[in-house]
Amino acid sequence: MVESIIDNYKDSYVAFLDVLGFKNMVMKKKNQKLTTYFKEVNKVIKDLKNIEQKKNIGHIIISDSIILTLEKDDNITRNTFILRQLCIAVRKIQKKLALNNIWLRGAISSGKTYFDQDNNQIVGPAYINAYQLEEELAIYPRVILDNRIINDLNFNSSDEFIKEINNENES
Repeated sequence: MVESIIDNYKDSYVAFLDVLGFKNMVMKKKNQKLTTYFKEVNKVIKDLKNIEQKKNIGHIIISDSIILTLEKDDNITRNTFILRQLCIAVRKIQKKLALNNIWLRGAISSGKTYFDQDNNQIVGPAYINAYQLEEELAIYPRVILDNRIINDLNFNSSDEFIKEINNENES
């Protein structure tokens, strides 16, 4: 079984998002925030599926974790576009939840991933890296990017990367 999963790794971008204060939401007997959380996240994801550039974003929602993934391309220039689409998706979720006083922190990483949305399974270095970055470095409500992404996309600096990722019109 493990060999078949490793054999099916794909190069992907993975976003791991964690809802802050989730335990308090769950423990309150009448907490509309919990219902709002699931309703809003599911609505954003459904809306994303109707946007051509974002329809291939995979997702798993487990308790206070939202995991998004998008396969990379062989073309580095195309990967900048793909990463931009994932960042926009994360921003849409962040914004919708923040407007309801629900805060996220998370990280986006890159690398090998086995992803099976139908069975809610994700395995691989990209997922582990995103999870660890969220846990160790994204201390406040924010989503950070793995520094490895800058090198993977052949940028010389974070400034060059930021200019390029923000260069195109939002989709």
